[in-house]
Amino acid sequence: MALKFVGGKSGAVAGSTSSTPNTVALNSGLTGGFATSVASGDLIIVQVGVGHQARTPAPVVRAVDDTAYSVVGTAQNVTTDTQDIYSDLRYRFHDGTSNDDSVEIGNSGDAADGLAYAIHVWRGVDTGTPLDGVTPTAATGTDTGRPNPPSITPGSLGSVIIIAGAGGAATGANFVTGELQNLHTVNSPDTNDATVGLASYHWAGTSAFDPAAWTGGSTNANNSWAAKCLVLRAATADAPIIRSLARGFGTTTITVTKPSGTTDGDLLVGFVRADGGLPGTPSGFATGPSSTTPAICDVRWISKTAASEGADYTFTITGNGDAVLLRITGADTSSPFEADSQAATGVSSTRTNDGISLTDADSLAILFTDGGNAYTGTDNAFGLIPGTGDGFTDLFGRYPGATGETGATSIAMSSTTWDTYMVGILSAPAAVSTVAQRSMTGAGL
Repeated sequence: MALKFVGGKSGAVAGSTSSTPNTVALNSGLTGGFATSVASGDLIIVQVGVGHQARTPAPVVRAVDDTAYSVVGTAQNVTTDTQDIYSDLRYRFHDGTSNDDSVEIGNSGDAADGLAYAIHVWRGVDTGTPLDGVTPTAATGTDTGRPNPPSITPGSLGSVIIIAGAGGAATGANFVTGELQNLHTVNSPDTNDATVGLASYHWAGTSAFDPAAWTGGSTNANNSWAAKCLVLRAATADAPIIRSLARGFGTTTITVTKPSGTTDGDLLVGFVRADGGLPGTPSGFATGPSSTTPAICDVRWISKTAASEGADYTFTITGNGDAVLLRITGADTSSPFEADSQAATGVSSTRTNDGISLTDADSLAILFTDGGNAYTGTDNAFGLIPGTGDGFTDLFGRYPGATGETGATSIAMSSTTWDTYMVGILSAPAAVSTVAQRSMTGAGL
């Protein structure tokens, strides 16, 4: 199963010395995802923050049966400014009993210290290596209450990065994150405020992701902040995951090497573009969606089940062109995508597409855009697939969500004429038989 955001919630608790914890229901009231309730096997992530002044808060985070949640690294307690912050990030898989239908969160330990929490619930996390085998990263700072999360490099494609932050202030405010998804944030107003935020980022690369510093919150020089990043690994048995890719450029012919790690049974999906007619299809590949009417080039999606017949593939083209081959596991190898393709022309201030409707909730949506200038923006819905960000072939990929719907998306690019296309890759056998695909062309900024 692909990683899916079930939903989340956040809350504020006034400062208290009570030993009775605060019980937060997870079997109702989740928002922002595809469901309102946690289920057996879901991963629960809890971020807690306490605003204070030179104290050592330590509120518990535990299941109803008093089983403590696992801590991510160690709790952070920044005590080098006036408005200090305690931050603790924890996680636990729902054990299938009512013990995990709620989470118990302790109090701040002082009547003046506000406590805030934010919760995420995720489905499809690998139970054996939930944090992707990657050591979580952490950062702290003073002179502002706005977190600046550290960079992190996931270990496997299809991963989701979780970004957690907390800030201490005399007068706090909710955080704002422009490039991230699924933000749950809240400020707990008290003598010493605490603001927390918990967000995610669908990662489709092989290099480090360095989140931008958050806005909102408070920028007072007496404040402090703490942040962490961790990686969730997808349980990959029945979801398409991009494992590697290879590229080629040429005139008349394009040669592309077999993507690294390819083994028999993997799905190879190619996107080929040329400026003088539809590209040819190498032996063994099936033709997928194609278009002969875009503004920039003629395009063709192709696919095949990987076998041991050689190390290179040759594409015949007219004019100039390039090709990308994606090695994908967990996909339907017999009928990977919808066979129809549409193209249109238009003028817009950004590169856009009109969305895609997938009948399989575990499908992988891939967005292609080209136009001669590299991707320069940050996009909430899609992550740039590594090795494609040169403007000629930019590929973005993500899982659309539990309903199988992903809406219209805008991609920030430099000024140029451009094309965009979107296609869905079906998950392996249990899934449905068809998926809708659309494309759009126009003139950029």
